[in-house]
Amino acid sequence: MYDLLQEKFDDSDATLRHLESQEFKDFVRTFKSVMNNIKRSLNKIQNNTSNLERYAKDMVNISAQGFADSKADREMTAYHEKKKTQWDKFMHFRDKGYQ
Repeated sequence: MYDLLQEKFDDSDATLRHLESQEFKDFVRTFKSVMNNIKRSLNKIQNNTSNLERYAKDMVNISAQGFADSKADREMTAYHEKKKTQWDKFMHFRDKGYQ
């Protein structure tokens, strides 16, 4: 490349062309390095978030199970409250002191 520049341009132009060539090479080298850093960063992000979907599904399933258990607990409590109320009424009417 340098020989070609020497033949095609005079000394000052050849030097400028050579420096431009070096600047472009430096830019390409820096650009490749930056792109590799970005790629590494993206891979780290992907590795850190690859299980995120599974974790989110697990959390939803656990929450749904908890809500189902709470609903069952409330229904059981309501059933026992109803039976206790019936028992209390029955015992109240059996007690001769109230009549």
